[in-house]
This record gives sequence, structure tokens and C-alpha cells, in this order.
Amino acid sequence: MRILAVTTLRNEAPFVVEWVAHMRAIGVTDLLVYTNDCDDGTDQLLAVLARHGVLHHIVQKMPQGISPQWQALKAAWRHPLRKLCDWAVVCDVDEFINVHLGAGSLHDLISAVPEQTDAIAMPWRLFGNAGIDRFEDRPVTL
Repeated sequence: MRILAVTTLRNEAPFVVEWVAHMRAIGVTDLLVYTNDCDDGTDQLLAVLARHGVLHHIVQKMPQGISPQWQALKAAWRHPLRKLCDWAVVCDVDEFINVHLGAGSLHDLISAVPEQTDAIAMPWRLFGNAGIDRFEDRPVTL
């Protein structure tokens, strides 16, 4: 089963590796990452990951007043990876899917719903800043 994750990033370099590792660990097979206006090394990091086959990276050049997220979603809908996937999820790099079934994978979640299911709602749980008021160079999920 192919599961595609689509995200848009801008200046998220410190968080990319942890998010990619988490998505892979829960069963995402393909990652489609769109970026725009990065100046913190995000594009360079994603280029290295793309060269190693970890993900697919597309740099968007956005005119003023155009939403990069909506443009990325429209492009992702037309992308060959979307056409090959069985399931797709759209989430940000600060969103970590937490499955409470089986081994905690998306495969476990998908297996638990009726076969004719074509969408699964995943609610958010907001935690706020958890008392953190400055950047800490450590994984988000610790």
C-alpha cells in the first residue's frame, strides 16, 4: 500500500529530519514537499534528502498575494505520486500523526476501517507552546 504525505514548508530546517523520520516510521511511503521563500537552509536540506530518494522536493516561486499552500495542494493533486498512491495525507511539519491501534502505523489505522472507506478524519489536539518561549535544538516529540 502506498501512502503519500504532502506538506508545504518555509524556513523549517530544524524540524524536517524529525518529521520525515516520524512519517516514515508510521508507514508513509512517499513524501511530497513544497517550499517557498526559504532562507534558512530548508531547501538545501530537502535537496540532499531528495537526491537520496527520501522524498520529492519542489521549490515554488510564488507571486505576492498568492497562497503557497493552496498552490501546492493544486500541484500535488496533479502530481504523479498522488496518482500512484492508495491514501494521501496533508499535514504540516509541526503535526505528528499519533495512531492508537496495533503498532501505531497508518496501515493499522487503514486496516481498522471498512473497506469502502475513502477518508479518515484525524482531529487535532493543540498543546500550545508547553511553556517553551524560545527555540530549543532538540526533537519536538521528546
